[in-house]
Amino acid sequence: MYAYFILTALCLILAFFEGEPPVTPIAWAAPASALWTSLAAATAYGFLAWGLVARALHRANAFADTASGLFRLQRTVTLLRAGLLPLYACQFFFLGWRAMVLAQPRFSEAPASLQAAALLAPFFVALAATWIPLYGVHRRLRPHGGTIGSFLLFQVRQYASSILGIFLMLIFVDFLGVLPMGPLKRVLARLPGGMGQWVVYASFITGAYLLMPLVLRLLWTVRPLPEGELRERLGRLARAVDFTDRRVMLWDTRSAVLNACTVGLLPRFSFIVISDAMIESLEPAEIEAVFAHELGHVRGRHFVHYFLFTLLAMTVLLLWEGRRAPPDPGFWNYAAESGATVLLVWGVVFGVLSRRFERQADLLGASQIGSARRMQQALAKIAKLSGQPSRLRTLTHGSIESRIDRLEDACRDPRRARRLHRSVLWAVDPGLDRAVCERPQPA
Repeated sequence: MYAYFILTALCLILAFFEGEPPVTPIAWAAPASALWTSLAAATAYGFLAWGLVARALHRANAFADTASGLFRLQRTVTLLRAGLLPLYACQFFFLGWRAMVLAQPRFSEAPASLQAAALLAPFFVALAATWIPLYGVHRRLRPHGGTIGSFLLFQVRQYASSILGIFLMLIFVDFLGVLPMGPLKRVLARLPGGMGQWVVYASFITGAYLLMPLVLRLLWTVRPLPEGELRERLGRLARAVDFTDRRVMLWDTRSAVLNACTVGLLPRFSFIVISDAMIESLEPAEIEAVFAHELGHVRGRHFVHYFLFTLLAMTVLLLWEGRRAPPDPGFWNYAAESGATVLLVWGVVFGVLSRRFERQADLLGASQIGSARRMQQALAKIAKLSGQPSRLRTLTHGSIESRIDRLEDACRDPRRARRLHRSVLWAVDPGLDRAVCERPQPA
């Protein structure tokens, strides 16, 4: 989901570029027929996805080594999703979608959110065209994962939440445009330099982070974890760090997602979400390890760090845009510079920060349950169930193998854990690190 946020942001950068790109649509795709050619391209990509997924499923079933088969299956899905971006670029430029949309008489008068939706429509249609063949992958990984209707509805909710921040920002801009903002604009105009623009964006970012728990509860089908032994076990862990069990939520994904996450800037309104597939697939002791990992994010105040990083990134981008630059850099220079900036900030710097937070949450979770071994076993089992090799590196989490190794290193040398805590501007009692391996595992 994080990668698609980056891809969608890059699409918006290209879509809202005001200059004329040095690309001429092919002759038979005039603006009047751009709708049909773009739909045909999306449909063709859907059939391609169906064929590749069917072949990958056949090979996955043929492999005696289930892990190898599932990895090939997941790799096919990843390549299909990555291919959506060049497909969108083809629809947008070569098949004339951009020319058709911009040629509409009232397009420039439409709200920014509607403009973005119109320009990104081919991307969304092609994305939806891949969902039906991907349902086969879902059923392969989750045999009891519900009907195709529930799967498609879940995909809509998932991707809507991933791009919601972008469209909320555009809706916010539209909202400001219709309000009588004269007095406020005069106050902001008196601020030195670009401070007025910074205040507006900072206000939006703060509001988005504060409202994120509410928005996700509306988009995701979450509810309080039902009463029972599991809630009592997780409640004991939560209460030990002043986190009430009322904020432990069950995420109903129709067994489509094996995941857990922490959401919320303010401790009082934050909550921890555990998916139904996670509860169905793991043993109670392993679920405790996953939950302790999420509590580690709460204890490490990682959501606050993400908020501060977003403010800092926004400040850096505004300063970069405000520098002296040529008035017309050209399309490709503009696209390359903007894309490289977004990837550097959110793809590289944020990725490094996120991977450190994941390792810290592993350490804090292991120290709370008193067993690094249980945390390692839970991580290894999640990798196996998700069909991903333990050595596979992801942008925001790193590889499962490296996280397991870091836990082992912390057992052998507690100073490594303390150095990690200091590197993310957070210190813990040194005795807590030693407890990772010294406390006996529960029977």
